[in-house]
Amino acid sequence: MGPVEDVTYNLDTWGPTPRRISLDGRRVRLSGYRSQHPATIDVLSAADRVTLLVVAPDAAPEAAHSALMAAGHRGNTDHVDALLRGEFAPGAVDDELAQQRWDLDGGPVDAGRFRLVGMSNL
Repeated sequence: MGPVEDVTYNLDTWGPTPRRISLDGRRVRLSGYRSQHPATIDVLSAADRVTLLVVAPDAAPEAAHSALMAAGHRGNTDHVDALLRGEFAPGAVDDELAQQRWDLDGGPVDAGRFRLVGMSNL
Protein backbone atom coordinates (compact mmCIF):
# COMPACT_ATOMS: atom_id res chain seq x y z
CA MET A 1 0.00 0.00 0.00
CA GLY A 2 2.87 2.38 0.68
CA PRO A 3 3.16 5.08 3.31
CA VAL A 4 -0.16 6.16 4.85
CA GLU A 5 -1.00 9.78 4.04
CA ASP A 6 -4.55 10.19 5.31
CA VAL A 7 -7.02 8.40 7.60
CA THR A 8 -10.70 9.31 7.34
CA TYR A 9 -13.48 8.54 9.80
CA ASN A 10 -17.06 9.52 10.64
CA LEU A 11 -16.90 12.83 12.47
CA ASP A 12 -19.97 12.15 14.63
CA THR A 13 -18.92 8.64 15.73
CA TRP A 14 -15.34 9.20 16.85
CA GLY A 15 -14.18 11.51 19.61
CA PRO A 16 -12.03 14.57 19.05
CA THR A 17 -8.82 13.84 17.17
CA PRO A 18 -5.80 15.89 16.22
CA ARG A 19 -5.67 17.04 12.59
CA ARG A 20 -2.32 15.30 12.06
CA ILE A 21 -0.30 12.58 13.76
CA SER A 22 3.22 11.28 13.30
CA LEU A 23 3.53 7.66 12.14
CA ASP A 24 6.99 6.17 11.52
CA GLY A 25 8.38 9.69 11.22
CA ARG A 26 5.79 10.76 8.63
CA ARG A 27 2.88 13.16 9.07
CA VAL A 28 -0.55 11.57 8.59
CA ARG A 29 -3.73 13.64 8.17
CA LEU A 30 -6.80 12.63 10.19
CA SER A 31 -9.97 13.80 8.44
CA GLY A 32 -13.48 13.51 9.81
CA TYR A 33 -16.55 13.52 7.54
CA ARG A 34 -20.20 13.27 8.46
CA SER A 35 -20.90 11.52 5.13
CA GLN A 36 -18.59 8.57 5.89
CA HIS A 37 -20.28 5.42 7.19
CA PRO A 38 -19.88 5.32 11.01
CA ALA A 39 -18.59 1.72 10.92
CA THR A 40 -15.70 2.38 8.53
CA ILE A 41 -12.28 3.96 8.53
CA ASP A 42 -10.46 4.69 5.27
CA VAL A 43 -6.68 4.48 5.12
CA LEU A 44 -5.18 6.24 2.09
CA SER A 45 -1.75 6.23 0.52
CA ALA A 46 -0.59 7.87 -2.70
CA ALA A 47 -1.45 4.69 -4.61
CA ASP A 48 -4.29 3.00 -2.75
CA ARG A 49 -7.24 3.22 -0.37
CA VAL A 50 -8.29 0.53 2.09
CA THR A 51 -11.64 0.67 3.86
CA LEU A 52 -11.64 -0.98 7.27
CA LEU A 53 -14.80 -2.28 8.89
CA VAL A 54 -15.14 -1.35 12.56
CA VAL A 55 -17.22 -3.73 14.67
CA ALA A 56 -18.63 -2.37 17.92
CA PRO A 57 -16.78 -3.64 21.00
CA ASP A 58 -20.02 -4.97 22.50
CA ALA A 59 -20.85 -7.12 19.44
CA ALA A 60 -21.11 -10.87 20.01
CA PRO A 61 -17.69 -12.41 19.24
CA GLU A 62 -19.15 -14.89 16.74
CA ALA A 63 -21.06 -12.18 14.86
CA ALA A 64 -18.01 -9.91 14.83
CA HIS A 65 -15.82 -12.72 13.55
CA SER A 66 -18.27 -13.61 10.79
CA ALA A 67 -18.67 -9.99 9.68
CA LEU A 68 -14.92 -9.43 9.56
CA MET A 69 -14.26 -12.68 7.71
CA ALA A 70 -16.91 -11.76 5.13
CA ALA A 71 -15.60 -8.20 4.80
CA GLY A 72 -12.03 -9.44 4.37
CA HIS A 73 -12.99 -11.97 1.70
CA ARG A 74 -11.30 -11.19 -1.63
CA GLY A 75 -13.79 -9.55 -3.98
CA ASN A 76 -16.34 -8.78 -1.26
CA THR A 77 -18.95 -6.26 -2.44
CA ASP A 78 -21.42 -6.51 0.45
CA HIS A 79 -22.72 -3.24 1.92
CA VAL A 80 -21.43 -2.30 5.38
CA ASP A 81 -24.88 -2.51 6.99
CA ALA A 82 -25.46 -5.98 5.50
CA LEU A 83 -22.11 -7.17 6.88
CA LEU A 84 -22.92 -5.88 10.35
CA ARG A 85 -26.37 -7.56 10.27
CA GLY A 86 -24.81 -10.86 9.18
CA GLU A 87 -26.40 -10.73 5.73
CA PHE A 88 -23.37 -11.39 3.55
CA ALA A 89 -22.81 -13.37 0.38
CA PRO A 90 -22.91 -17.17 0.82
CA GLY A 91 -19.46 -18.69 1.20
CA ALA A 92 -17.83 -15.38 2.12
CA VAL A 93 -16.68 -16.71 5.48
CA ASP A 94 -15.40 -20.03 4.09
CA ASP A 95 -12.05 -18.59 3.01
CA GLU A 96 -9.56 -20.89 4.75
CA LEU A 97 -6.66 -18.45 4.38
CA ALA A 98 -8.69 -15.68 6.03
CA GLN A 99 -9.48 -18.03 8.92
CA GLN A 100 -5.79 -18.88 9.31
CA ARG A 101 -4.88 -15.17 9.34
CA TRP A 102 -7.53 -14.60 12.03
CA ASP A 103 -6.10 -17.43 14.13
CA LEU A 104 -2.50 -16.22 13.69
CA ASP A 105 -3.50 -12.68 14.69
CA GLY A 106 -4.82 -14.05 17.98
CA GLY A 107 -8.53 -14.30 17.17
CA PRO A 108 -10.86 -11.97 19.08
CA VAL A 109 -9.38 -9.02 20.92
CA ASP A 110 -10.23 -7.91 24.43
CA ALA A 111 -13.69 -6.47 25.04
CA GLY A 112 -13.78 -2.71 24.85
CA ARG A 113 -11.44 -2.54 21.86
CA PHE A 114 -12.37 -2.27 18.20
CA ARG A 115 -11.81 -5.09 15.71
CA LEU A 116 -10.79 -4.09 12.19
CA VAL A 117 -10.36 -5.91 8.93
CA GLY A 118 -6.68 -6.28 8.18
CA MET A 119 -5.61 -5.28 11.69
CA SER A 120 -5.59 -7.14 14.99
CA ASN A 121 -6.95 -4.20 16.93
CA LEU A 122 -6.86 -0.43 17.15
